Amino acid sequence: RMTGFAVCFTLGMICSFSSTMFIWHFDAVHFAVTYTVGNILSVSSTAFLMGPANQMKRMFKARRIWATLMYLVMIVMTLVFALAVKDPMLVIICVILQLIALVWYAASYIPFAQRMLKNCCGGCCDFDDGI
Repeated sequence: RMTGFAVCFTLGMICSFSSTMFIWHFDAVHFAVTYTVGNILSVSSTAFLMGPANQMKRMFKARRIWATLMYLVMIVMTLVFALAVKDPMLVIICVILQLIALVWYAASYIPFAQRMLKNCCGGCCDFDDGI
C-alpha cells in the first residue's frame, strides 16, 4: 500500500510540476492536461492507503460533498476546455478554479481549516474601512 501511494503521489507531483514547462511555451492545453492528470494521480494516491471504497465514502461525506463536487467539476471542465474547446483563456480560468477547489477540498480534511480560509479570505477582501 505504501509503495503504491508513494509511486502514485510522486508521479502526480512530477506531472503537476512538469506542467509548468508548458507555460513557458505558451501551451495552455498541454499545461492544463498535464496539471490535471497530476492532480488526479495525487488525489488517487490516498486510495492506496485507505482503499478506494473508503476514500469515496470519505470524499462524499456531508461536510465535504460540495468541496468534492466542485473539485471534480473543475477537473472535467478543465479537460473539456483544453481538449474539446481549446480556448487558452478558459483553460487557464479553469485551472485556477481547479486549484482553488483543490485547496478547499484538502482543507475539508483539516479541522477548522475551511473556517480559517474563509476568515483569511474575508479579511483580505474586506473593503469596509469604517467609513
